[in-house]
Amino acid sequence: MPKSRARVPMGDWTGGVNEDDAPGSLAATDLRIGRNVYWKGRALSARNGYVRQQTTAINSGAVGNGIFELVRTQGSARDILAVFGNKMYKDAKALTPTDITGAVTITAGQNNLVGFTHFNDLAIMCNGVDNPWQWNGSGNISALGGTPPVFNTMLAKWNRVFGAGHAAAPRTVRFTAIGAPETWTASNTVAAILGDASSAIEGRDYINQLGHLGDSIFVGLQNSSGRILYTGDSTTPFRYNQLSEFGIEGQTYIAVGALGYFLSQRGVHRIQPSDVLITYESSEISGRRLRTTWSSLNKNRIKYARPALYRTTEGNLLVLWPLTTGSGSTHDIVLMMDITDGPGTERFTWWTGWSINALGVVENASTRAEELLFADSAGFVSLADSGTDDNDGAYVSIAATRWEDFGSPSEKKNLRDMYLEIKQAGTHNLTIETFFDYATTPGQRLTQTVSGAAQAAWGTFVWGTDLWPTLGFVRNYLLGVDDGVVMSFQFSTSGANQPWSIYKFVPAVEAVGEALESS
Repeated sequence: MPKSRARVPMGDWTGGVNEDDAPGSLAATDLRIGRNVYWKGRALSARNGYVRQQTTAINSGAVGNGIFELVRTQGSARDILAVFGNKMYKDAKALTPTDITGAVTITAGQNNLVGFTHFNDLAIMCNGVDNPWQWNGSGNISALGGTPPVFNTMLAKWNRVFGAGHAAAPRTVRFTAIGAPETWTASNTVAAILGDASSAIEGRDYINQLGHLGDSIFVGLQNSSGRILYTGDSTTPFRYNQLSEFGIEGQTYIAVGALGYFLSQRGVHRIQPSDVLITYESSEISGRRLRTTWSSLNKNRIKYARPALYRTTEGNLLVLWPLTTGSGSTHDIVLMMDITDGPGTERFTWWTGWSINALGVVENASTRAEELLFADSAGFVSLADSGTDDNDGAYVSIAATRWEDFGSPSEKKNLRDMYLEIKQAGTHNLTIETFFDYATTPGQRLTQTVSGAAQAAWGTFVWGTDLWPTLGFVRNYLLGVDDGVVMSFQFSTSGANQPWSIYKFVPAVEAVGEALESS
């Protein structure tokens, strides 16, 4: 039978990373590898870089334990706060931030992460070690009045401040009087109880985090979860509602509208309303999609993965968790979850090269667009998702497609040509490699470099010689390359200032033997 060619349009890789060890389980939209890539709109792209905001380390290079923006006077005043070691600063993006610690004690330590909450024009802060603090936008921070205990987590809601995670009552939430963040009455409590208070699991459970969940307060415990509901009763204004016997690691919970996401030892979980906000259900959504990289994480440090919710300039909505690999003691990888299209469409990639101890999202004073900041372990605040390199340094971006059989799972094929629609800025190289039959090294003669500085004429492109267009369409014919039953295509860069976005990729294969049906 005569040979025939098959073309499989690719480029819609909006399924994200899928590290399942069963190759046939990946969808056409999945990536088997995704490092330092994300989506600009719908185009798969190399991530942006970061820029340090200081040239000299803050507080002699102390670790950064928190970043927060206090919005005051109905949005007309904004202050970016950051904690480094035993000091708190305002103007955290400035070349020289201003120390506002005053006489307050802040205990230094990499894991003493600081949480913030807004109460009207007041910033209220806690770290699980020291007594809570407050700042009203002027002068230095001060101790929060009313002798509240040492809280691990605090949240402002219903014109009150709630606090939990104190050693004396690990499953109890305390709350202030209405409109009075410094009035802590001993009787104002809500107990988070799982079933029988005398049970074994109840005895070892404790509150890790409070967060928003629709019109309630999410209560994340180590071995369970629940929520606090407003009753409207003057005597008992709140009640606790058990959600599930699942727990969260540390303060990894983040609210997204009526939903919430958090990390456990197993992976990423979503909690969402199942009955018009009356009941909620939880599900693990990462499953085997993150299998390989998740297994390499330092599980003891998941609890220190404080997330951030960030809207990119392209309109994508991202949740980011900084995590630690291997036996490391500092975060060196970021789990990026894109939730632009809503629950059930979450997609993941991994970002490397960023040493993040704390994340924060602020508003650009001029454009009003969101900005992603992080504090590292060396005393610097950095503006992330900015520029095309990592503070003038290089990084590696890699995206690899699923193993594709082109509709013929048992027949050997020969790669004949490629059609690529790509946007590149500047002159640099993008390496395209083809892997055959589950090999870990690419087939010979298939690693090619392309550059985006000049325009090659359609139909006259010479592979490995001519330059790819800055934005356009290129078809290249390949003769005598390796054969394989399945193929995977990998795109990568390894230097500084090497951005790229792929809109479409269409390889063509030819059957080696019997005819291959077109697809």
